[in-house]
Amino acid sequence: MEKSKKIVFLEKMLGFLARKIINRHQPKIVAITGSVGKTGTKDMVWHLLKAYYSVRRNVKNYNNEIGLPLTIIGVESGGGSVFGWLRALLKGWWVAFFSRDYPDILVLEMGADRKGDLKYLCQLAPPNVGVVTNVGNSHLEYFKTRAGLAREKSTVLKAVTSGGLAIVNLDDGEMSKLSGKLGEKEISIGVNSEEAQMRATDIKFGKRVLVTKNNSRLKVVDSLIFKLNYQGKIIPVKLRYALGVPSVYSAMIALAVGEYFQINIVDAAQILSDFLLPKGRLRLIKGIKHTVIIDDTYNSAPDSLQEALTVLGQ
Repeated sequence: MEKSKKIVFLEKMLGFLARKIINRHQPKIVAITGSVGKTGTKDMVWHLLKAYYSVRRNVKNYNNEIGLPLTIIGVESGGGSVFGWLRALLKGWWVAFFSRDYPDILVLEMGADRKGDLKYLCQLAPPNVGVVTNVGNSHLEYFKTRAGLAREKSTVLKAVTSGGLAIVNLDDGEMSKLSGKLGEKEISIGVNSEEAQMRATDIKFGKRVLVTKNNSRLKVVDSLIFKLNYQGKIIPVKLRYALGVPSVYSAMIALAVGEYFQINIVDAAQILSDFLLPKGRLRLIKGIKHTVIIDDTYNSAPDSLQEALTVLGQ
């Protein structure tokens, strides 16, 4: 569908202001894309970095040509209000040319519905750290094949600035082809791949014991735990109320980002133990009478649904 002239004008104005803000304030940028797990990964990276730096992340679904500039500006959408959009543009002008206060780091989820989307977003916010969580089956109506979708997603890795970091998931067949070919510093992650520099092993559910009113003892799943193998070290990692391997990949990505920003990896793992996944993203919720609910209600992308069924099977 062709965009209206008003939308095109708004995108150009917001894009202009976003570029000016980035050029003036020079924040470090962590760009995250992928078919599954973008939001959880973004939030986990933000949770870790905010313990040491001033950090901003996208909120809501602000990951496109309009939402990303709004995040960079630090303002909400004007919605259907002309005055709301005027207020957003004025705020952008202030931040771009006058304000001295700005975050050290932007953690930006970047979405792609069509070819060229990520190229544009990376031009607005050139990444110091580039992440592709995986390449699945979402948005294939626009890219036809997974290989075509992978080419679009790989834009984020190829756009990493000099001295930056590309994080490559070796368990993803399409992304693993890029390993060693990106020209910048690279950290590879994986669960199945033995070649991964940062590898998760011994993944299992953590349980706690509950004592009921009649003094019976129940073991209830309350976390996901694994061992992180990195540079000859084995580091235990615990994720509260998390389920499924996507959370493990998100944690490895967050820890790799932490390494780039010189955060001790043992301290980083401890910080992640306090993290809670966003609602609706394969997360445990306490139920009544010592029951638990698996909340995966955000959407039903094929890969997300498959992972949820895998968890149920365990």
